[in-house]
Amino acid sequence: MREEASYGANCWIFNARPGQTKIQQRPVEWNWKTMDAKGGNEIPIFADTMWRGGGPFYQNDNSGSIRITPPEFDGQWVAANHEMKHFCINRHNGTINIVFMDCSVRKIGLKELWKLKWHRTFNTNGFWTMAGGAQVSDWPPWMRSFKEY
Repeated sequence: MREEASYGANCWIFNARPGQTKIQQRPVEWNWKTMDAKGGNEIPIFADTMWRGGGPFYQNDNSGSIRITPPEFDGQWVAANHEMKHFCINRHNGTINIVFMDCSVRKIGLKELWKLKWHRTFNTNGFWTMAGGAQVSDWPPWMRSFKEY
């Protein structure tokens, strides 16, 4: 497992400089830019991680795969564009701790990571959720016994 950090930021909390259209190759209009966002109890700002942070997002690459897939094993490191993997680590018996925009702190199940509002347009009912149709068998074996969301 790659452990460069213990905690890290949700990279979607950053505010852009005037005229800046992207931060880390991501559109700044998706960034939160303020602490006054509605639903702050579902917007991660700081969490357990294996890297200094990450900016989870859905993006199809040329192969048609969705780059927000869960890690194939606990601690899988893939780097840029696979940033949900930075947070999806079995740190606390199938959970991690997250500080949310409303300043609350709570344990979040690893599969629940896909239900959080990482950025303004993040699909909280995407494929890796019960609402999106994910089945236990879709998850990597190491995650199948974890609670569904």
